[in-house]
Amino acid sequence: MYELRRSIDRRMRKLKMPKCLREFVVGFNLSEKKDFLLGQDSFDKLMSISPSPKGTSIVNRRQEKINYDLSIVVPAYNVSQYVADCIKSLIDQDTEYKYQIILINDGSTDGTRDILLDYSKKYPTNIIFIDQENKGFSGARNVALNYVSGRYITFVDTDDVVTSKFVQSLLKVAYEQDADIVEGSYQVIDVDDNVIQSNIHFLNTNVNAFKALYGYPWGKAYRSSLLNDIQFPEGFWYEDTMQMYRLWPKANKIITIPEIIYRYRKNPQGITNDSKGKVKALDSLYITIRLLEDCNVEHIALDGDLYNFTLSQMAMNFLRIQDLDENILKNAFNVITQTIDKFFPADVFKTSDVQLRKLEESLRNKDYKKFVVYCIML
Repeated sequence: MYELRRSIDRRMRKLKMPKCLREFVVGFNLSEKKDFLLGQDSFDKLMSISPSPKGTSIVNRRQEKINYDLSIVVPAYNVSQYVADCIKSLIDQDTEYKYQIILINDGSTDGTRDILLDYSKKYPTNIIFIDQENKGFSGARNVALNYVSGRYITFVDTDDVVTSKFVQSLLKVAYEQDADIVEGSYQVIDVDDNVIQSNIHFLNTNVNAFKALYGYPWGKAYRSSLLNDIQFPEGFWYEDTMQMYRLWPKANKIITIPEIIYRYRKNPQGITNDSKGKVKALDSLYITIRLLEDCNVEHIALDGDLYNFTLSQMAMNFLRIQDLDENILKNAFNVITQTIDKFFPADVFKTSDVQLRKLEESLRNKDYKKFVVYCIML
């Protein structure tokens, strides 16, 4: 048992978890019976600390016409250092397919707007420029979706770049296979364009989204009609979670390809680092709940894949708020257990994933201490 505690403590230190939480976890015996369960007011307590945004993933949108094979949605906010390289990579495509680029200036305060405007004037036939007050990534993407006229759609972040075969590689497979989603391989680059890591798919023409796809909205081509009743929930951090609950379940044919089509820039100022220790990180839990509620409203069946994903997501939600006050963490845990029981009743759902069974057990038994350990161990 001593060695197990030391192993857990090492993992917690590596994750930079606060000392108080480390001491709390390693100071108990794993065979102990649970001793903690909060009341029903936990959600209200969290809301008093950081209110949940009001955004929803539900919308009623109709694509008026199809003029392009692909619509590329590019939201931009204060990325003057990188945005020109991003747009240039989108323009310099070696492809037979017709595509449009939708650039959204989301209230930038640096030189981003001028760069976007210059490119839209230089390429007026296939670039749409939208200028708006800051609405965040969700608000920018949602506005752009109203201008989409491509049979397929893809999202690109403005501090990233794509390869010259980005459009060709995605659409060739999409059309040949009549696919709903096609995802390519990608590289991680640093601020100086050096390759840090390569993530390569196998060619697979019939994949399970929850087992094969990356969790990012970029690097994929989606059939546009999939988004007719979907938008990104506005006001939340971690808005990309939308696709797992609303987009992936609607897709019948999903394909992965080995070609590297995207280069993702690792940004030290990104939300992953910027959110540490901030109560706004509770959005990670809030958006999970909102999307589950939206699934119920839209009569989307919650199946085993979504259950397994939600178990993993709840662990991720907790790790994102791990630097907050202990009382906040305990209230969040209570909300997590209530959410699992509400949407995935124990008499209906039981995980088939061996790696998730201990986590599932800790949630069903309302055992906070074990839950913290199993989050770390995943």
